Amino acid sequence: MAGFAIVIGWAMYTAFSAAQSIFLTKAGPHAYPLFFIVLALAVWPIAALQGALTRRFGVGRAFRITLIANAVMAIGIFTAYTLREDATVAFTAYVVYSVAFELVMLNFWSFVTQHFNVLEGKRIFPVIAAGSSVGYILSGFTTTIVAVFATEPLIFVWALGSIAAAIMSVSLERTLFRPAFSDEADQFLVAHEVERKRHGAIAVLRRAFEHVVGSRLVLALVMLAFVLQIASRVGDYLVAVLFVAATHNNLQELTILIGNAWLVSYVVQLVVSLFVAPWVLNRLGVKNAIMALPIFTLIGFTAVAVNPVLGTALFLFIVRNGLQTGLDDPAQNVLGGALPAQVVPRLLYLLDNAVLPGAAVATGAGLLLLQAAVTASVEVLAAAGIALAVLLIVAAWWVRSLYVDAIYARLRTHALSLADFQQAVGRPTTEQVAELQDFVRGGDDQTREFAAAALAKAAPDAFAAMLSELLASPDPVVRKLAFQMAAPDGITPRQLESAKDDEDGWVRAAAAIAAPTEGNTAYKLERTGRNTVIAYAAANQNPHAANT
Repeated sequence: MAGFAIVIGWAMYTAFSAAQSIFLTKAGPHAYPLFFIVLALAVWPIAALQGALTRRFGVGRAFRITLIANAVMAIGIFTAYTLREDATVAFTAYVVYSVAFELVMLNFWSFVTQHFNVLEGKRIFPVIAAGSSVGYILSGFTTTIVAVFATEPLIFVWALGSIAAAIMSVSLERTLFRPAFSDEADQFLVAHEVERKRHGAIAVLRRAFEHVVGSRLVLALVMLAFVLQIASRVGDYLVAVLFVAATHNNLQELTILIGNAWLVSYVVQLVVSLFVAPWVLNRLGVKNAIMALPIFTLIGFTAVAVNPVLGTALFLFIVRNGLQTGLDDPAQNVLGGALPAQVVPRLLYLLDNAVLPGAAVATGAGLLLLQAAVTASVEVLAAAGIALAVLLIVAAWWVRSLYVDAIYARLRTHALSLADFQQAVGRPTTEQVAELQDFVRGGDDQTREFAAAALAKAAPDAFAAMLSELLASPDPVVRKLAFQMAAPDGITPRQLESAKDDEDGWVRAAAAIAAPTEGNTAYKLERTGRNTVIAYAAANQNPHAANT
């Protein structure tokens, strides 16, 4: 499946570099606002077309029809370029390609998700996404090599890759199968699809808006997505202006520049997703990871405003594409875990069909008004980008605060795993540590035990400081966790000695495992029938007594 993603990513992004270069050279960056509007308005026909094809032919055959149609469109666009490569043809070809790209991506993920349930998808989809990134990197190499001779032949890679992917999809369908549901999220996703087909898109959108009104976190997520889309589109426009100026509107130079920019961007994306994102999510938590893209977006726009050259434009381009897909997208995926499972499908439907297209239309209309009222210069666009980046930081901070509240609310209702908690909050603040300590001291049994484990993972120093209190807890599970999760050198011999008389066998066993093999105290485990007997041995004179 990863190889399949490589082929599609290579084909589509190689053609993207060609179509975008010709569009910017012939139509110019000033045509971007109209392009944003046209592409956004095409979302609903695209979704309707995908639904009609899927209902009529099934997911696999609909995908192959789409891929074959892409091959035909690629040949048609190349023919149009050959006959008359002017602004109208360049604009139309870019729109046609972009619509085809969206349709391929929709069908691709529909094809992929039918073979994996939600739990399997969490493990498999990052591998498939990494395959797509490799394809994007290969497209950068292909673009820079072929563009030395001409830009237009890059369109044939689109046709070749589409045909190859259509053939590969047949083999994949024969070897993969749709597994049974194993998570409630599968059930909610299916229920959402049934509701959409039964009541129609408008009714589903109306019910999704009800969640926006009823949940501050959902509203904050919608606002964050809306502002991010606008800031990203303005960034695309600004980068295009600087790229065209840097290459003096030369098609060959612009194509090579765009190819290299995508190459560097997706190398950065791959490195970030493989090495940086796991560390950030595990150490800093999702609550801090979602702030990275807004902050770097502000830095990028500010850099361009101060020094509008190719280098700062490339930095903004990499932030827009590499950092967003490498770090922000994984963080946003985890962020959805704070919402009830039944809300997530409706929120995604609302974002894909209303919020994101609406933001693109708003961006295009705003930029057209800016062009009419004031010259859309680099300085003006950079200033607008700075204002949007500040608004993006505010929206992300709002999401961050509500997300942390939602995580602790799920902690109180026992609807959170220890791994999810640690990934969500990273290193907790002093107030959050104090809240966990309060849970340990006064929560119900399940919350108290979870809070103790979370404290040991997220704040080991605070856990060590209250170790004596934990060992004196009336809850045997908390006493057991104290021995299991404390640092080996943090448990005193006196505490180990007192554990030998604990009324709970699991506490005695945990103390036996935590005891050092050398020193003043050691334990020895002996199995007698089905019962585990915890024996205490003094090792003052013989440090190896525990091993006898």
